[in-house]
Amino acid sequence: MPANPWEIEEAELEGVKILFLSAPVRVLGRDGKVAGIECLKMKLGEPDASGRSRPVPIEGSNFTIETDMVISAIGQEPDIEPIRKEGIKHTHLNLLEVESATLQTNIDGVFAGGDAVSGPSTVVEAIAMGQRAAESIHLYLNGERLYKGFEEKSKPKAVKDLTGLSKQPRQKMPKIPLDARKGNNKEVELGFTEEMAVAEASRCLNCAGCCECFKCLLACEAKAINHEMVSEKEITLNVGAVVVAPGFELFNAENAGEYGFKRYDNVVTSLQFERILSASGPTSGIIERP
Repeated sequence: MPANPWEIEEAELEGVKILFLSAPVRVLGRDGKVAGIECLKMKLGEPDASGRSRPVPIEGSNFTIETDMVISAIGQEPDIEPIRKEGIKHTHLNLLEVESATLQTNIDGVFAGGDAVSGPSTVVEAIAMGQRAAESIHLYLNGERLYKGFEEKSKPKAVKDLTGLSKQPRQKMPKIPLDARKGNNKEVELGFTEEMAVAEASRCLNCAGCCECFKCLLACEAKAINHEMVSEKEITLNVGAVVVAPGFELFNAENAGEYGFKRYDNVVTSLQFERILSASGPTSGIIERP
């Protein structure tokens, strides 16, 4: 399961033991209660068609972990059964399909947002979608065009010249001591102080992938951005390189030794390349050969 480095660090700090290349086989019980879980050790097999080394079981490597509780955390998806009969459109992952700008579903007057639309995401993104949906609902109930609100917002002053701007490190979240976390439900992260929040908000933002916040519409003086564009046109281009980006999934590049990651300086991962392209990256957005 992919995880951010800070998530792994925090988990291990609180005593979580991570068993790599191990797969659950069955849950063991005694007297009608959970008594343990039987696992099987795995090893990385040959790379498949995608270049990833799939884990394969090691025969006879079964082992047992004694426990009185098993929590299955293999993913989540919305339960749309109560509204499926209404004809609402959804994806194969049971995520509701909405118009990206207004968050209106295929049913007139029905709006949706949050994880039920985007899948597992952040609280900030869920709140943003709630605000956007609320604005659309307000316009809908007043019989106004749903896009009106996005056009009338004041245009902020965009920073175009980044010369002289220094890189600012991210603020480190204050947390309660490890001993104070045991035996209670206290919030571990204490939150930023006012000074820290202002300092963090003052850092240059890099939004990366589009989250439909429409800030680009407000900043583009030429009004050259059209989020409603749906027409397609086939063109032929003469290019020197093609970068295929069909999606993203965290993957340890060291497992694909045939690419020479960490053996050759000019082999980088997609995350590293994205960082190179960032204005706050190691080369300030200028592409240089590593």
